[in-house]
Amino acid sequence: MNNFLENIERDMTPESNSLRLPDFIGVGPPRTATTWLHEVLSGHVGLPEGVKETDFFVWQYSKGLEWYAAHFRNCPSGRPIGEFSPNYFAGAQTRERIARDIPGCKIICTLRDPVERTYSHYRKMREGDYFSGSFEECLEKRPEVLDWSKYASQVREWCRLFRADNVLVLIQDDLKSNPQDYLNQVCDFIQIPVIQLTNSASQDNKVNAIPSLPRNPRIARSARIVRDRLQKRGYYALVNSLKSKRLRNFLFSGGPSFEPPRVETDERLREFFRPEIEALEDMLARDLSPWKSPAKHPKKTWSDR
Repeated sequence: MNNFLENIERDMTPESNSLRLPDFIGVGPPRTATTWLHEVLSGHVGLPEGVKETDFFVWQYSKGLEWYAAHFRNCPSGRPIGEFSPNYFAGAQTRERIARDIPGCKIICTLRDPVERTYSHYRKMREGDYFSGSFEECLEKRPEVLDWSKYASQVREWCRLFRADNVLVLIQDDLKSNPQDYLNQVCDFIQIPVIQLTNSASQDNKVNAIPSLPRNPRIARSARIVRDRLQKRGYYALVNSLKSKRLRNFLFSGGPSFEPPRVETDERLREFFRPEIEALEDMLARDLSPWKSPAKHPKKTWSDR
């Protein structure tokens, strides 16, 4: 495998010494419709060539800014450029790196019901066999998954480093109720003409829904390892070939349905996140009551998360 990867390594060295870096970055967190935004904005802004998430400021930082800038070298002039890398959201070192290297960058935070997001994150971990076990076991053994849903604490740090008026906070409830208004906020923030969703090929905000467990965890694990190695080495064409809907469904789904969170787990998590939710309400001057009480969601289903 190592010889194979070395033989197909791509040259990511930029053709000029002029580094063009993002005007905006969508920092996530994971499972908050960043892929939907990436697809809707495609063709209207400059995005990394061949890949949605470079994850430069997390895992690729040692490769240097020239390597990062090479992803944007073919972006058209006259349009803002940016990327969506949800793995940036909860990393203190990541924030510091972006603030140091692109101090004027605009930051987009996309938030959803924290319990739903945490459960969806767990499902994503099961998809690639990063974790085996129940949701409750995941919360016990991998408590860091909760950090991504501590929104107020994380958003506060983004605002501290980039100024509050340079940070846009979006709520996924708005995407579900009025996708056009949701998108209009983004267009206004990054200063591009309004994109009409009726003319867009991506109006479904469940782009990366995870319908079931893998039919074969061993195959899913092997495919995930290969995919992650290719991604980190910049072999984006090969990675994208693994993302076709048919192949992805074969590799990462087709097994038993996920068990929904237990009622007591839902209640416990909502109490755990309550201080964060209330702090976010103060920050945004917005009522987020539906996130705080399981009783507000009597017909909640988890099958499409």
